[in-house]
Amino acid sequence: MQRIEKVLEALGMLYEEKKQGITAEEIAYRLKSDRSNISRDLNQLYKEKRCYKEKTRPVRFFPCTRKVPQQATAPKETPKIVDMDNFLKKNPSLFHQIE
Repeated sequence: MQRIEKVLEALGMLYEEKKQGITAEEIAYRLKSDRSNISRDLNQLYKEKRCYKEKTRPVRFFPCTRKVPQQATAPKETPKIVDMDNFLKKNPSLFHQIE
């Protein structure tokens, strides 16, 4: 079995144990391997769409059997609502112009 397959298997096992995203360091500890090699394998698996990742620090990976985490999808931009009362409290010199 190639290392990348062992990484994928370890990702699935650790996810089942913890029910949360798994870091490259956790898999490296489990497999007694170098974290940078594990990270490279996880990113390759992500490119091949065999796992998902959450772009946090540290990056957390999820097996494909899990639904895509909401944080991994593009965040929706919410329109900013300006509260005029708070704005005027911070900028009293603009009161007459805004009024």
